[in-house]
Amino acid sequence: MPAVPVPAPLSSTDIGAVRKLEDAIGTVVRGKPEAIRAAVVTLLSRGHLLIEDIPGVGKTTLARALAAALGGTFRRIQFTSDLLPSDIVGVSIYDQSGKVFELKKGRSSRTSCSPTRSTAPRRARSPRCSRR
Repeated sequence: MPAVPVPAPLSSTDIGAVRKLEDAIGTVVRGKPEAIRAAVVTLLSRGHLLIEDIPGVGKTTLARALAAALGGTFRRIQFTSDLLPSDIVGVSIYDQSGKVFELKKGRSSRTSCSPTRSTAPRRARSPRCSRR
């Protein structure tokens, strides 16, 4: 297993860029500096962030502001009972004529917001059953 390189410490220029990013997000999302810091740290560490809170407090706005501050894209993915991982990230399909695998992209983007399944409509939360 290859050794993981140790990242260099942040320079004052890097720290200034991080603060500038936090300030840009803070102009849209007010009164949530801890959530903004968590989102930026998660981004820098290439991780995933789960923000749990009641509806209407700005979770989607935070993700949208982060994407806008970085000049990226934002997509909201609604969880349903029949959602598969390939629906989000995509799937590789073999092209026999070209003898190569082609990636058919899913709905994901650099910044995605995925609300928990409990916020989906009641019909989407219940198991899908077919009647004959």
